Amino acid sequence: MYTKSFNWKNPRKRTPAYYFGLLRRRSDEALLESTRMGKNGRFSYIALDSDTAINSREDHVFVNGIWQRGNPLDIVKEKIRAVEEKRPGGFPLFYGGAIGYLGYDLKNVIEPKLKTNSRRDTNFWDMYMFFPRVVIGFDHLSRKIFLSARDNPSIDIGKLESVLREENSPNQDISQAELKNTSFTTNLSFKEYRKLFNRAKEYIRSGDTYQVKISIRHEFDALFDSWQAYQKLRLSNSSSYSAFLDLENTTLVSCSPEELVRLEERVAETRPIGGTYPRGASEDEDKDKDIARSFFEDEKEVAEHVMLIDLERNDLGRVCRPGSVKVAKTMMLEKYTNLMHIVTTIQGDLDYGRDSFDLIKSMFPGGTVTGCPKIRAMEIIDELEPVARGPYTGSVGFITPSDECQFNILIRTLAIDKTTEKGYVQVGGGIVADSNAEYEYQENLRKGKAIMDEINNR
Repeated sequence: MYTKSFNWKNPRKRTPAYYFGLLRRRSDEALLESTRMGKNGRFSYIALDSDTAINSREDHVFVNGIWQRGNPLDIVKEKIRAVEEKRPGGFPLFYGGAIGYLGYDLKNVIEPKLKTNSRRDTNFWDMYMFFPRVVIGFDHLSRKIFLSARDNPSIDIGKLESVLREENSPNQDISQAELKNTSFTTNLSFKEYRKLFNRAKEYIRSGDTYQVKISIRHEFDALFDSWQAYQKLRLSNSSSYSAFLDLENTTLVSCSPEELVRLEERVAETRPIGGTYPRGASEDEDKDKDIARSFFEDEKEVAEHVMLIDLERNDLGRVCRPGSVKVAKTMMLEKYTNLMHIVTTIQGDLDYGRDSFDLIKSMFPGGTVTGCPKIRAMEIIDELEPVARGPYTGSVGFITPSDECQFNILIRTLAIDKTTEKGYVQVGGGIVADSNAEYEYQENLRKGKAIMDEINNR
């Protein structure tokens, strides 16, 4: 494996998105970008020049288009284990391996007793992972760029280095993207949503679940440039876990703020969000403090977050060494451009004989997008939601030959089906015993409209 590192000369202008715009070829490529600086936004990655793609629907798996039956994650694992290249010293977490997305409905393979009753009306795969021959890592703290390449890449590495060293980097303004106004339709009327809502409340009253996350889906004609859409959203939605994936029949544009799981040097971590609030006007610090104080003084909100912490601790505990799982940071306030989140960090030491795939299977999908208890909540979601979720509330991320990984949760995401030129924004909220149907429905409409308005310059 060829590796190189050098100084990142102008990170404010020459962002990872800038370089991705120069280098992309529109075929199985990915940008994982941290546009929010800090400990959890230190690294960004570009993955190019794929030589293998593994995609699946249920237990039907395709490796470079050749069908086979089996567990798709096990097939990815077999492919990664054949690579012996360990992480080079000083390099960030991702340097090679598999990168892509795990759709929400991959849960049916991970938990075989779960079966999706919802109708599949899109062409999204349950999983799409590819193996890039070229990976570029960006360290926002040390201002260094890391390049790794394997197996005779089709990209001219000498020219690539020249671009990254700014010896041959053309100017590119990525902030002036202009898109056509796009309208959307919603798959559930309020009357239809209220029927599902009331059924969910019945399950809560009967003791089946404490909370269940029911979503609605907004659909639009994706007749715009999805890369331009990402450029717009990355500026207005700073996030530690943003992603742009351009795949065979799918494009994902994500500004996710949430980490599902991270495994580095056998330490497993999850960072669930349990509380989201709008920021004060003009990022007013006093207003922000008042909003945060209202959360911590609300016994119900705090109790729901504690329930979420317990759920994620249990999921980690299934694959971590007994007694090692701990809450590293409890209910910390994290501020983003327009929103604030209450975030807890939970860590544990991966148990002997366990690997990153065991960790993913234990944690996926995240409890923050299903409900509690998780398995029963997913069964209720499958019964009530009229269409399969597809990529929504799945994850984007990577797994490396060093048995390390990192995945986000796919919220605040545009999922575009290239075969039909249809796009989808799905949003949801937690239903509990005293939830109000009209409020929840209007809030879901507002969240979906907010994303589309940002694209439409409204």
